Amino acid sequence: MSSANIKPKRKQKSAKFSTRRRRTAFITAPPGTDTSVIRQLLETQGTNVFALAEMDLPGASLSRLIWKAIDRADVVIAVLAGREESRNVLIEVGVAQGLQKPTLIIAADEPATSLAADTGIPYLRAKPNNFASLDFGLAQFLAAPHHDNAVPKPTQKETHPLGHDADALLARLHGIRPQQGSRLDESLLQNIVVDAIKDSGVSTISVGKKQGNARTIDIAVWCNDLEPWIQNPFLIEVKGSLPGKGELDALVKRFSDAFGPGIINWALVIYGEADPSAHRLKHLHSHILLISAEDFLASLRDTAFGDLIRKLQSERLDGRG
Repeated sequence: MSSANIKPKRKQKSAKFSTRRRRTAFITAPPGTDTSVIRQLLETQGTNVFALAEMDLPGASLSRLIWKAIDRADVVIAVLAGREESRNVLIEVGVAQGLQKPTLIIAADEPATSLAADTGIPYLRAKPNNFASLDFGLAQFLAAPHHDNAVPKPTQKETHPLGHDADALLARLHGIRPQQGSRLDESLLQNIVVDAIKDSGVSTISVGKKQGNARTIDIAVWCNDLEPWIQNPFLIEVKGSLPGKGELDALVKRFSDAFGPGIINWALVIYGEADPSAHRLKHLHSHILLISAEDFLASLRDTAFGDLIRKLQSERLDGRG
């Protein structure tokens, strides 16, 4: 692991009562892994980073040292490689889950991705030195609310159908329909979509914000029900109308930039209105799913969010969606 001059000591413990205290992240990785890019990005996000080797507890046993280090952290970032190289990392991840610490796994390759999927913990498929992918993924993870840090049991589904709550959301959607000649308010549409996803049981969701002329991805979702068919985070864009080819190409580039070079993942575009002739655009990009807001909300009445996304994926793969 890389090291830095960050030594959390007991005399600093009182700082946690300060309202201006910086967040702390415990980082763990296989021996020899360069975590400098991860550290740099976390520091930029206002997070102090430390690793096990930087703990200052003379005479403490290794197990005690691991427990104390993770207990002091607000979040845990774990880099995984192969199973053998990651053995100690997985032990520390287990401690983090026992202490209910929000945890993000960074999976560097396919074996690591498979290993991460088995844990049921949110993970990001990226090399530890992939600045672009890590920048987006870490920012989304740190921005996401962590109301319940316990990992759901793998056999327990995270999402559920909305039932009659879907009708209330559909009524909200119909209430923001624009008058002829005006455009649908995308921010109101996004609020309805976010509420629907949350109501369906997704607990980890991050909503992007427009910063000047720059825009982040509208919605990033971590949902255990999507794994292992679709990697987390699952990215969603909300549009007032079904984009034309040029805008859809731009959305695909934004998704690609967020995932990082060489990584192909599924993403979703939810749109408010569409010209009937635009249906052919649904097949323009193989890994981009499109659904109208009306169909999205109506489907959630009887179908859980995770099941709906996997159904859309399956229809696309079968040439039906």
